[in-house]
Amino acid sequence: QISVQKGDLFMIELLLERGANINAPPDPDKGATALQHAAMGGFVGIAEMLIEKGADVNAPAAENGGRTALEGAAEYGRIYMIQLLLNAGAQT
Repeated sequence: QISVQKGDLFMIELLLERGANINAPPDPDKGATALQHAAMGGFVGIAEMLIEKGADVNAPAAENGGRTALEGAAEYGRIYMIQLLLNAGAQT
């Protein structure tokens, strides 16, 4: 998730190749999944790759102060990200 926050596509791909959980749950206190971080940060290319590799576009938000990928993209005005998520089946 830190690699996504930094936009480090190389490290993300390496971690996934080594078995990292693409749908690792967020920390309960304001955490986010990799896709949620990508959505909030506007990293469309990373989000596309995560979705292609099976990231859950409807993963629940962290219990305290979290956002779903779609909520995070909307909050930060990421129009292309919103469209990508909706096209991938995001509902929340």
